[in-house]
Amino acid sequence: SDIKIKKEELKAILKGGYKKPLSIEEAKKRLKESDPNIDIGKILKILNTPSNNKLKLILIELLSDPEIISYFSPVIKEIVIKLIIRE
Repeated sequence: SDIKIKKEELKAILKGGYKKPLSIEEAKKRLKESDPNIDIGKILKILNTPSNNKLKLILIELLSDPEIISYFSPVIKEIVIKLIIRE
């Protein structure tokens, strides 16, 4: 039965076992459910380019995003303060 299959899958996951991968559609659906405003399109474009500098391009994309900067601004502020005011 379906319940027995789900129980076996859960047991396997808890033991660190293999779980069948999600379909692309299911993964997109779950991602939208977890955060409807998330946009990973730019990062996916970078990952699909033939460039050797993918990591650098992703870092530039992330660090130039105003939402990410505003989210991490308290941490950035603390780092700058500690660099400038070394007591």
